[in-house]
Amino acid sequence: MASEPAYEILSKAGEEPILFEFVIRNSCGVNNSADHELLLNSAKQIFREITPDAILVSLSSLGVGIDEALLAVADVPKFAIQDFWGDVNLGLGTPADLYFVLDQYAVEFSKNRWGVRAEAVGAPKYTLYSDLDIARIRNSFRRYLGADSSGTVLGWFGQSPDIPGHEEVFTDVLDAIAGLEVKPKLILREHPKFSKSLKAHLAAASRRGIEFVDVSGRDSVEECLLACDLVITPFSLCGLDHAYLSAHSPAPVGSVIYVMTNDPIKRFCDKVNGMISLPIVDQGIGRLITDPGQLVNTINQQLNSDNIWDYFTNSKMLTGNKPLAKITESISASLK
Repeated sequence: MASEPAYEILSKAGEEPILFEFVIRNSCGVNNSADHELLLNSAKQIFREITPDAILVSLSSLGVGIDEALLAVADVPKFAIQDFWGDVNLGLGTPADLYFVLDQYAVEFSKNRWGVRAEAVGAPKYTLYSDLDIARIRNSFRRYLGADSSGTVLGWFGQSPDIPGHEEVFTDVLDAIAGLEVKPKLILREHPKFSKSLKAHLAAASRRGIEFVDVSGRDSVEECLLACDLVITPFSLCGLDHAYLSAHSPAPVGSVIYVMTNDPIKRFCDKVNGMISLPIVDQGIGRLITDPGQLVNTINQQLNSDNIWDYFTNSKMLTGNKPLAKITESISASLK
């Protein structure tokens, strides 16, 4: 059972998912009680048609979705995969019996913040990265961008412009890039759900004389990340995507900085995520910048070959887990 875009992804992978379609009135997600009731009734209908021995769901990021509805109505063992540390959606009041999470930090954080059980398995979504020809993808997309081997490519990976302080962070980043001695090429990738700020962002980059390429419409975030010498974002999961690409790469592929240079965005991140600095930053996989005055120096430092090599070396600690095997083992054990 899958909704879009998961349905299309699974279908292309050779699976035969059942399409779940649920039309909501609010583009920002299922947030009101009337839609909740419709969603729960749809989930109940699924269980009338299918009688699973267990369910495994992901987590909705905007409002609630079919994942939370299935958890709410299921009377079988319930499991959920957590992509981000401590991410638990209790919008319908029912947690999973067990959350499969990134690491031991996520286990403790999920327990302390939400009172749920969790097991550290690693990141199943990144297992396919081991099959990628990372060097080929990087070189190919840099050629598409017109960036030779000696050129510098920075990437902005935006989030919702409605996040308090988000647009001010983007302005700080542009000002810093415009102040660099060596002029880089900037790729702009807006979040696919929040493209309304794209025109304003392109105009702002143009006013500062920054050479840029808009890659917001590209299907593959991986090729965009790999083309960069430095990935810049407030706190997007793209930073973790890049860390795992680096972990599976035979050679360094740049580094990441997380930029939260004003109090509103720091307060928002702390409220939503329960943290400001991501755990991988403490592992030397990326840098957090909270002072706009440090941006130029930090960008230059992170482009230094020694720092890129340190990022690459530290990212290797993310490999070695066998998340799919661990998840299968835990679900199988629950059914005995």
